[in-house]
Amino acid sequence: MEYRDYLELQRRIAPGLRYNQDVYREQVESLVTPDTVWLDAGCGQRIFPAWRPLEDERNIVGRAKLVIGCDIDAPALRLHQTVRLLAVADLTRLPFRSEAVDLITCNTVVEHLDDPRSVFREFARVLRPRGRVIVHTPNAWSHFVLVSRFLPRRAKLRLDERPPDEIFPTRYRANTRRRLRRLMADAGLAEQSFRYLANDATVQNVWWLAALELAWIRLTLVHGLRGLRVSMVAVFTKPGARDPERRSIEAT
Repeated sequence: MEYRDYLELQRRIAPGLRYNQDVYREQVESLVTPDTVWLDAGCGQRIFPAWRPLEDERNIVGRAKLVIGCDIDAPALRLHQTVRLLAVADLTRLPFRSEAVDLITCNTVVEHLDDPRSVFREFARVLRPRGRVIVHTPNAWSHFVLVSRFLPRRAKLRLDERPPDEIFPTRYRANTRRRLRRLMADAGLAEQSFRYLANDATVQNVWWLAALELAWIRLTLVHGLRGLRVSMVAVFTKPGARDPERRSIEAT
């Protein structure tokens, strides 16, 4: 089935369905101002997916006072297209001073973390009072995660269009609202907003499979079934008054 045929099928079965990354991008954009010092944690090669227009990402990055990207994957950082200040770093040991940034974004990274508790504590450490963390990650109760848990890595590689070196093991250790909120609270960060997001069908080239998945996705658009949607986007904030002396992002 051609992609245009899939789009027509989607329009008929699940009209108004939005791509979850578009919702995440809008959430990020709403919090970026000319005063924002922004850290994209686990940035890879792009802040937003590679199929999003590069100019959109450049425009959002250009609005901030300073943008830093960090990732443990050095080869990916060398290919980054929009952020100039980049650091190879384990998220459990960020090379920045305490209270150095206003905003931390984390897009489809949390599901890969071995130790999310330590990562969130580092986020809280480098975040200024009243700063925010935006997390976008798969929902552990979605059909996507429940199926992927039982798929061997070889099958995942065959189904995923990305190169194998861009597909990392998943842990799902902070991928329910309850677990994510508890770990963030342990780090001293309070939930400010939370949304479950639906998304396109993962199978788009086989007509009957796409139709079945879209029918299920349409069911999850009912308010009472929102907890089964594909992903979660949450904003957490660090309590307290801002330090009038804004600190530098210098590495420690």
